[in-house]
Amino acid sequence: MRILWLALAIMVPVMAPAQLTFTTNNGAITITECNAYSTGALIVPNNINGRPVTSIANAAFSQCGKLTGITMGTNIVSIGNEAFIGCESLASIIIPNGVTNIGFGVFTGCASLTNVVIPARVTSIGQDAFLDCFSLRDITIPSSVTNIGIVAFGVCSNLAVINVANGNPVYSSIDGVLFDKNQTTLVEFPFGKVGDYTIPSNVTSIGSYAFYYCSELTNVTMGSELASIGTGAFFHCAGFTSVTIPNSVSNIGDRAFENCFNLTKVLPGTGVVNVGQSAFASCSKLVSVAFTNSLVYIGWYAFESCSGLTNFVIPNSVATLGSSAFEGCSGLTTMTISASVTNMEDSVFFDCPNLTNVYFEGDAPYVYYKVFDGLNDIGYYLPGTTGWTTNFSGLPMVQWLPHMQPMSVALPVPTNQFAFNINWANGKNVVVEACANLAAPVWTPVATNLLSNGTALIRDQNSTNYLNRFYRVRTP
Repeated sequence: MRILWLALAIMVPVMAPAQLTFTTNNGAITITECNAYSTGALIVPNNINGRPVTSIANAAFSQCGKLTGITMGTNIVSIGNEAFIGCESLASIIIPNGVTNIGFGVFTGCASLTNVVIPARVTSIGQDAFLDCFSLRDITIPSSVTNIGIVAFGVCSNLAVINVANGNPVYSSIDGVLFDKNQTTLVEFPFGKVGDYTIPSNVTSIGSYAFYYCSELTNVTMGSELASIGTGAFFHCAGFTSVTIPNSVSNIGDRAFENCFNLTKVLPGTGVVNVGQSAFASCSKLVSVAFTNSLVYIGWYAFESCSGLTNFVIPNSVATLGSSAFEGCSGLTTMTISASVTNMEDSVFFDCPNLTNVYFEGDAPYVYYKVFDGLNDIGYYLPGTTGWTTNFSGLPMVQWLPHMQPMSVALPVPTNQFAFNINWANGKNVVVEACANLAAPVWTPVATNLLSNGTALIRDQNSTNYLNRFYRVRTP
């Protein structure tokens, strides 16, 4: 009887917990699935049937939304993509020390996860790894990590600090997150309530979605070595009120500042060449942005729904205005199109109901479909330019002539001098002449002025010498 009992004991295998399904490959176990009805805490054993449990398969726990805690065995070295995606009740997890890679979307949607310690051998944290982990408050990343994927910590709205081990140099190119790996403890992290963040001085590129949905971030200081701002880099940074872009930046990527709906002012550097698709779309409070003559391209929907913009001057370097670039800019009243613009794509000014004055500084550009559709405006062209008709793609056109108007009271004028402003195209020369009798006019020059920013202040030192004094403006 005793012998039989021993024999039976030897024949009974060590079974996996009832919640788990697994496969065997080359003598090792991979956990492939978790019972969708599993609740509470779960332990993944070191061994099943005498074989080591070494890996978690892709999406293995994706149906286990009611699990609150998972402890993995020490033999595990591999965790598959989206292994714990959607485990919305998971509050704690221990990642074994043998794991070297946190793959794509491993913890996406783990909304109850509060803290994570990344083991010291991990070298890579994949795209979307902790996306939508709303409760995540702190994380420790070892110095072994050399790559962090796009949106790795996206929409982690409560993540306030990150612990970074010393050892590696600061990144020069960033995807997903920014942090200074030379700092040792409690480095403030942009996805939390940190207010200000200074990008390390030798960072040359802010990668895609680096500060995605950092709604608590109020200010970012960019270094002088920065050359490019990637796709969605500051998407929905709702705390931004102003942004200063260094002269070193040449590219503002697609959707870079989209939905920064409290952004009122942008100060672009002198090196910006490209403004990408939807770069400032839905920045509804943006009232001030002035690019220099380095800018070549304004992308599709670049300023869509920027309803706070009232006027915009296209720099004299831009060749193309992308489709719907200013669509929905309901506050836009005036627009100046530089002589460099040769192409205006579809619906550039669609749904701009208050745009009443469009000023063209050069020859007629090639226009696509519905560029001025639905507008109640007038276009103005300069004398001497070509290609214009009285109705240009549905836009009534008239000649753009210098305009004289009273001087602003804010500007000082010497005693006994009459002064007024001339408004016309930027960079144009005007000659101001005066006479004392319109019935027998003898026009004499008063001033020749180059208009800077489209305006010039004219002062007549001899105005008090005449009972009547009349003025006219002409080109040289």
